[in-house]
Parts: sequence; structure tokens; C-alpha cells
Amino acid sequence: MHDLSEAKTLPLTQDFLAQMIGVRRNAVSLIANTLQQAGLIKYSRGHIQIKNLEGLNEIACECYVAVKTQHHRLLNEGFTHKSNESISIIEGAACRTIKGLSEQKRPDH
Repeated sequence: MHDLSEAKTLPLTQDFLAQMIGVRRNAVSLIANTLQQAGLIKYSRGHIQIKNLEGLNEIACECYVAVKTQHHRLLNEGFTHKSNESISIIEGAACRTIKGLSEQKRPDH
């Protein structure tokens, strides 16, 4: 269903995601809500379901490719922990979404 994962959902709380990517929990809530409204994920009580992998890939910033490349390099294309790939897509999408939101909120000079 989603990028190299056998699970239909990822068991990730907003608190854990916030700690993992170094942001406040309310930022994770905002991004999860935005991605859910766009039909890309379904988020409910600590579980994320990828609804549109292609859409997430389209909005993911260069962070996703960098993380995926580093992951393969470190593991020498051997063992792949499947949920890490999905988390990388979510982080990349969140990075791009945060960037887009911050650009929208900038006052015109």
C-alpha cells in the first residue's frame, strides 16, 4: 500500500513525530491535518495510513531523496527497514508543507 511497507498503518503519535523531527507537537498536528485534508494520509489516534503515496512523493522535498540515499548507503542496499522509508516520505512531505505554509504567511513588502 505504501512505500516499501507491509503494514497498512504506521503507529506514530504526534508527540513521537515531533520529537523525531525536532518540532513542536502542534506543528505535527497542523501538518497531519493538512495532509489529511489533501487526501494524502489518514491520521487517527497515533496511526497514520498512507492514502496517496504518489501525492506524498510529489510534495516531498529533497529531504526524502537524501534520507533514502543515505539509508541505502549505510545499509549497503542490504536489509531495509520498511517503515523507515514511509517515515522519510512523511518527513519530506512535512518539510515541503511547512515551507509552503511559511511562504503563504509572509507579508508582502
